[in-house]
Amino acid sequence: MLRTAGIVIPVYILLVSVTELLHRRSQRQISEEVAAADIIVQQVPQSPRRQHVINIQ
Repeated sequence: MLRTAGIVIPVYILLVSVTELLHRRSQRQISEEVAAADIIVQQVPQSPRRQHVINIQ
């Protein structure tokens, strides 16, 4: 019983650790893609706003 636990528990800990690392990596890639998309959107030149002027005669 102790031998089995001595093998199963470390394997379980390794699996949980690897799963967490992969999850964090995928989350980081998603956030980097969103940040890159925000930069691209900000770099697109926007048309200048025209002032509305009313001429009174």
